[in-house]
Amino acid sequence: MAFGAGSVHKEVVLKEGDGQGREGVRTDLVIRGVWDRQRDASFDVCVTNADAPSYGNRPTRSILATHERRKKNKHVRVCEDLSMTFTPLVVTVDGVWGREAEHFFTRLTEQLLTRQGCYLDSDLKQQNQLTVLYYVWPPLMQVQLQTDCRVRAKPYDQDNDADSVSFLIEKDKDGRLIAEYPRKLWVLVGDDSDVKPEEALRLRLEKQALRHGCAVDNFDRWHFYKYDNKTYDKAGELVHVKTLELKDESQAIVDSIMELLHRDDTRLPLQRWDDALYHNFDEDDEEA
Repeated sequence: MAFGAGSVHKEVVLKEGDGQGREGVRTDLVIRGVWDRQRDASFDVCVTNADAPSYGNRPTRSILATHERRKKNKHVRVCEDLSMTFTPLVVTVDGVWGREAEHFFTRLTEQLLTRQGCYLDSDLKQQNQLTVLYYVWPPLMQVQLQTDCRVRAKPYDQDNDADSVSFLIEKDKDGRLIAEYPRKLWVLVGDDSDVKPEEALRLRLEKQALRHGCAVDNFDRWHFYKYDNKTYDKAGELVHVKTLELKDESQAIVDSIMELLHRDDTRLPLQRWDDALYHNFDEDDEEA
């Protein structure tokens, strides 16, 4: 896949109207080399509200498939005449993508991973920013594609002099549930020149009163950490739980993120992580 600016074009007219009432065909994006080397790929976006009354009780997948077919009926013949491929990118207003879009995102992830070594000569800040693109964005996209919830990643910059990049990741599905049991995961991406990633992550977890976090390095590894709380007096030490490599364990990373987002990880201090749901009860199991 080509990444240069000259290989990506927006708002491309594929076919001009004939001036006799026949409208032309315009596409949102044309990118060189997505599916086949040296071949252009056309993408057109459609955003729809699957909860609109006109759809009745139709399943979301059926609604998305209908819009994909409509896009193809309009674009495929024109694209074939131009030796181009066509992919409809259909999405609902609340972030559910159609199957064609999911296929494209999977392909994009594969292509990004093949280029992972091309930026090691850049400076530290650039390396960290590209690590977000290569090693953080793909798992988060898979979380959204594989589950019924969206993941909201808020970029944070607690230290303007820091080279690392931080994200606060949380579920964005049921507002009432989130309000009662807020679940968040801090992800620290890359390195800083003057502090170890583990220490930088510990300081951020401590400030945000979070239980779990990840440090993602520039070699595609996700390092999962948690506080080891022994008493109610202090948060305790940051303990390394496991390390997963995106290249070989991408699904395990996705599963780990979702498992952590299902936990109530914002109330510190606690005796043990497993006691999180029971810390409001006394020894006789009566609510305190």
